[in-house]
Amino acid sequence: MNETLEPFGVGIIGCGRIVGHHVAAIEASSDLQLLAVCDLDEQRARDMAPRSEVNVYRDYHRMMEENSGIDVVAIATPSGLHFPQAREVVERWGKSVVIEKPPTLKFTELDDLIEAATHCGAQVFPVFQYRFNAPVQRILRGIEEGDLGAPRIVSIRQRWCRTQRYYDQSAWRGTYSLDGGALTNQGIHHLDLVQYLAGPVSEVFALKATFASDIQAEDTVVATLRFESGAIGSLEITTATRPDDVESSISVIGENGYAILGGWATDKLLAYSPRPEDTQTFSQSNADAYGLGHHDIYAGVVRSLRGEGEPAVTNSDARQALQLLHALYVSADEARPVALNEQVEFQPLGNPDRSLWAIYETALS
Repeated sequence: MNETLEPFGVGIIGCGRIVGHHVAAIEASSDLQLLAVCDLDEQRARDMAPRSEVNVYRDYHRMMEENSGIDVVAIATPSGLHFPQAREVVERWGKSVVIEKPPTLKFTELDDLIEAATHCGAQVFPVFQYRFNAPVQRILRGIEEGDLGAPRIVSIRQRWCRTQRYYDQSAWRGTYSLDGGALTNQGIHHLDLVQYLAGPVSEVFALKATFASDIQAEDTVVATLRFESGAIGSLEITTATRPDDVESSISVIGENGYAILGGWATDKLLAYSPRPEDTQTFSQSNADAYGLGHHDIYAGVVRSLRGEGEPAVTNSDARQALQLLHALYVSADEARPVALNEQVEFQPLGNPDRSLWAIYETALS
């Protein structure tokens, strides 16, 4: 007779646009139970609660104190808040954390968080859900099984539109302290995907600019990449496209064939030379840019918490993306090639701005 295992209780901090995908993935799993949601805007939190018995809060401290059944906390607040909030959840309450991209703004913060979680018997689960889009998985299999073969040239193009109105919606947007620019907010998924498919980057040379919006950070980055495998690549990430989003694509030219991943939501297999018919089979029509990969993320959370396997995305994966992020920033800032093994960090990114953070005082107190 199989023993029925109790579901893991989940609480959510931050109820912005992405959280609907967290809620859907949690509600779809018999191994998880959503107990509480929290946001400074209580009505927004209430709108995200799928059932009346899900408790709603403005202050996550109250949420944690009043819901002892929470085992895992999903953090989906502005990026600069991830580290202090996750560290507090881990150290004060001993709970595991699922953290939206990027998990922290500095990779040294991620190192500190992992160390704290290990000490407290908790786990850290980064979210990079684009990995689980069907066309991404098809390209990865083509690389691993040889019909594409080892990547030789890899190109990233993310040409999106974010108007001044987008940045003006919240004080944290476009700031180095809480957000970063196009590279950190919109481009971080591609910094993960390119290394997921083609392996670690060894060196970069980047340029950045702010063309179309009045923000502190950049809205455009263009760079060349060298991979540890010897492959080379190019990167173009911008939110300065006008008037609309154009594409979100990665092309891989391998030793035996080529593939192009594209579509506005990185959900279309536009070309696959070994089997052209796969462009139909492995293309999706996601309702938004977030896709369906949160189900895979939470399946990995359950698997890891039960001691039955690895999480969907490891902390090493997340650190690798953050290292590339900082190398690109430092390269653009110092106008020089930067090797990833330099372990450099772009200091403005994630540095506390107390006047800005005061807006989110309840979330940090």
